[in-house]
Amino acid sequence: MTMPSRARRAPAAPSRPAARLRRAPSDDGAAAVEFALVVPLLLALAFGIIDFGILFGQNLSLNNAARDAGRFAVVRQIDGSPGRTCHAVLKRARESSVAIALNPTDVGVTVSRNGTTICSIPAGTALPATANSTALQKLPCAGSVGGTDDQLRVAATYSGRLVVPLWPGSSFSLTGNGYFKCEYS
Repeated sequence: MTMPSRARRAPAAPSRPAARLRRAPSDDGAAAVEFALVVPLLLALAFGIIDFGILFGQNLSLNNAARDAGRFAVVRQIDGSPGRTCHAVLKRARESSVAIALNPTDVGVTVSRNGTTICSIPAGTALPATANSTALQKLPCAGSVGGTDDQLRVAATYSGRLVVPLWPGSSFSLTGNGYFKCEYS
């Protein structure tokens, strides 16, 4: 008597965990090495973008502060009182320079007319509470004549530093300027 032949079944496909165990062990190490090489570059790029954005914002703030102070200096007051003093213009420039990581006391301000400096305050120097000197009591546009090219310039300067220093000694000189015509004395 013959025995019925048994059909042989094909071996079952390996399950997923078994397939993972058969991978070459060097794949995991290669991924870790690639990660270790790429992450510092991505972090430097991200922090570089952040630092550039902060410096750009500081520069915009200096430009706006200089323009605001310049306009403040040349506009005649409605009540007929004399024009604004250098002290008021310097104070206005410092108060207007507000941005991330920018201390207004560290902003240097220079007011000049036709290239001649009328008054200034260096960066890091506190502005006196009142116009206690002759230079601070001057009127920037005093003696100007309508129709002439008397031009008032307010310059605000700041030494910007990187918030996240990517390299040592990284500082940048930032300057904002405001130019207005002296129309009234």
